[in-house]
Amino acid sequence: MRLIFISQILAACVVTLVMALLSTQADAIAVAYGALLGLTITLITRRSTDRALQAAVENPTHGIVAMFSGFALRYAVVILGLLAGFRVLHLSAEPMIAGFILIIVIQVLVATLLRPQTEKREA
Repeated sequence: MRLIFISQILAACVVTLVMALLSTQADAIAVAYGALLGLTITLITRRSTDRALQAAVENPTHGIVAMFSGFALRYAVVILGLLAGFRVLHLSAEPMIAGFILIIVIQVLVATLLRPQTEKREA
């Protein structure tokens, strides 16, 4: 998980820097804000997964409840974070959403690369 988080931070820094050089400072701030939302989702995912695993040891139902509460928290953070970016901070929508999606894509790519490879069996 640490490698995923570090990769996301590096990607966010690179994209924010490129956006600052090629576009306006407001767009760079919007990308950074979207990336920050994505990083927050990564941390919430880690926390909810750990809580669900600990709860599942005692009772599988408690593990499921902990996992679904983590999902609800993630979606609430995303929705409220994007709304705050749009309405309160008046950030541009496209760069903010691009920064958020970039972080999620990096999470999936790095997690896929870190997944242990299994041998393919012939049928």
